[in-house]
Amino acid sequence: MRAQGLGRVEMASQTPSGRAAAMARTLFRRTRRSWDKVLLAVLGLLAFLIVWQVTSDLADEPALPTPSKVFEALFDSFDESKTTLLDPWPMQQHVGQSLWRILYGAAVAIVCAVPVGLVMGFSRRTEAFLIGPLELIRPIPPIAWLSFAIAIFATGADVAFIIFLGIFFPVFINTMDGVKKVDRMLVEAAQTLGARRHQVFYKVILPATLPQTMTGVRVGVGVGWMTIVAAEMIGVKDGGLGWYIWTHGQLSQYDQMFAGMLMLGIVSLVISRCLIALERWLQR
Repeated sequence: MRAQGLGRVEMASQTPSGRAAAMARTLFRRTRRSWDKVLLAVLGLLAFLIVWQVTSDLADEPALPTPSKVFEALFDSFDESKTTLLDPWPMQQHVGQSLWRILYGAAVAIVCAVPVGLVMGFSRRTEAFLIGPLELIRPIPPIAWLSFAIAIFATGADVAFIIFLGIFFPVFINTMDGVKKVDRMLVEAAQTLGARRHQVFYKVILPATLPQTMTGVRVGVGVGWMTIVAAEMIGVKDGGLGWYIWTHGQLSQYDQMFAGMLMLGIVSLVISRCLIALERWLQR
């Protein structure tokens, strides 16, 4: 009887109406899961704002402004008519300056780190030759190079160099590690089918390493945002989010300082989401 019941259910699901109902149920479940995530994200953000508001009220310190003051300062920062002699640029120009430096430093870092990671992961001799100098430099904080960068590079390129150092090593390490984790059965299968060494590299190892390389890019860009704040605080005079945060903090304009920090978090979050979308698109 149970088998007959299952058979009737399977037959019903094979009919057009049954398939449509199954598709509708699947779509409903997926939509529900998506809305659950959105709701939890909104609740988490509200909880964060409530904790911030309560903490600010209890502390009653100018150095910890309320969320409303910070959002007001952030909104005003985009108004060119409200710029001052000490900060003659609107927020959009500060964001543009920082974005240019991040993109420039990240592009150079990725172009250099990915080939080095691929070759070192693929060739043990190359790894043995290069691993010593790279491991010697890797623990040095990027900001420690700032004085050297200011002395050597032109304005703007010095900060890009600091960002380059911050992004290079996460991308390089993840790429090299990704090559080493490629399933040997895939390599051996390609060799069995007659693939040469360079064909194995480009058609097997490179695609298999891509997800971990993209993880390194995301981590590296996050490190880049941390280094750019410190670099712009000292190494630039033409704006940027780090310059904005430092300058307004020195002027005790804490609502504007927090507005710059909030803007930094928003821009970093958008870039991170864009990189995740790019990674999914590349894996199709």
